[in-house]
Amino acid sequence: MMYETKLIEGKKARWAIAETLVKLLQKKGYETKEHIERLESLAEEFAQILNFSKENLTNLVQAANLHDIGKIGISEAIVLKKSRLDESEWFIMKKHAEVGYRIAHASGEFAHLADIILYHHEWWNGQGYPQGLKEEEIPLLSRIISILDAFDVMTHQQPYQPARTADEALHELCLKAGTQFDPTLVPIFIKMMTDKSLS
Repeated sequence: MMYETKLIEGKKARWAIAETLVKLLQKKGYETKEHIERLESLAEEFAQILNFSKENLTNLVQAANLHDIGKIGISEAIVLKKSRLDESEWFIMKKHAEVGYRIAHASGEFAHLADIILYHHEWWNGQGYPQGLKEEEIPLLSRIISILDAFDVMTHQQPYQPARTADEALHELCLKAGTQFDPTLVPIFIKMMTDKSLS
């Protein structure tokens, strides 16, 4: 019983650390609470459309929550810059995927999400980062987060670009299906969002 209590307490402590890190991202202005909530909601809907198991759904929602956790290791001057990043700043910014991987791995509780976090900026055509993986070498949940995150970022005001309409964002996803995004998942996501807007 003492061992079970210790396990439960340890789990609670690791969850608390993860929540603290997410709150720190929000406090620094790196992520908004609303962005995370929208991503969680999209992840839940998309997982249902894809008939995910409960475990896969949970993993997708948690990974959506923690995908940019590595940004806490990047300078505010870079993450919050109002204009486009120069080459050296972009090089540093891209490190957030690896920092996030290390944080998730070290947590124990979220070690199973580490690869998903590491690869969510990989592109279907192999032109993404950090390792230039392509197509189905990229974990499925990373490919999904890539689409969900891009849609939400496009449809909400950013420091360096105005918000697009949902239709414009879906059109952009369609244009980049097969290059940046998984060409099988994009039409499913577009149908989900189109059906939602019609209901």
